[in-house]
Amino acid sequence: MRPLRFFAAIVDYGGVSKAAERLNISQPAMSAALKVLEQELGVELFDRRSGRGGLRLTDEGQRFYQHVVKILRDYDQAKSELRDMPTPRRRLRVGVLETMSSEVVQASLFALIENNPDCRVELWEGPPSRLSDWLSQGRLDIAWTLVEEGEQQVRVLWQEPFVLALAPEHILASSPGNSVGLDSIGKYPFVFRARCEMTGAIRVHLRSAGVSPQIMMRIEREDVAFSFVAKGVGITLSPFSLVPDGLLPVKVDGFSLQRTIGLRWREDAFLASVDATEKAIELGAADMLKGLREFASKNGSASAVIAASATPS
Repeated sequence: MRPLRFFAAIVDYGGVSKAAERLNISQPAMSAALKVLEQELGVELFDRRSGRGGLRLTDEGQRFYQHVVKILRDYDQAKSELRDMPTPRRRLRVGVLETMSSEVVQASLFALIENNPDCRVELWEGPPSRLSDWLSQGRLDIAWTLVEEGEQQVRVLWQEPFVLALAPEHILASSPGNSVGLDSIGKYPFVFRARCEMTGAIRVHLRSAGVSPQIMMRIEREDVAFSFVAKGVGITLSPFSLVPDGLLPVKVDGFSLQRTIGLRWREDAFLASVDATEKAIELGAADMLKGLREFASKNGSASAVIAASATPS
């Protein structure tokens, strides 16, 4: 099954190098397995003439991918059933937004595993679009991701503003009123978080205000991006929950962008699993939610509304 898993990973993550990184194998080994698979099938699965935009599926590759998704799902299900025969355990596949705080994710999943010993938890990470695809394909049971209020099969956990993340020594950290003007973003070197799922909305918001960030670095890994901010190399915009300890989250006057975090699940998912996941997240995110409430209260920010499901009793 490895060549099929490699092929699916290349499609899911948009290229050989990213798939190899995610699966923790060498890029040459993955490329070789793909070549053998294509030779066995007698067709090219990817159009390698598509330039620098990444690998694109051929028509044959697209058709084969649809079959591979079903094959892997059925195989994993069959393997799970065989493994669970002596002591049946329910499998719960949880997708997590890749720009979620690693500390919050870790604490929440530990709580989920500890409080549900009869459940085998699998974690899948990705951007919102990929999590949505995996849900529709039946590869995930629940996605902890961006949501919109009023959607079907959705529970809102919290809403959080985008803030300016600063090193405590940065000149903007001493701004009066614990906030900065929107024009401040264009006055200092800026660290661009390349994986931010709301990059487009941020650009539109800044452009409409006539603000052009002085981008010094474009960095994919969140921990690396924030490490440069901590060293005073630049500033960055970030969801409140993602700002690590040691950096200051500062309100930006006139910048109302926020994101809504919640759970989305398949129509046939067990609601008990949804309840258990929500409870675990409330436990794991308790400190972050407390900080979010304090930030909202301190700044009088209507955009930092915390959903009722995430407020303490």
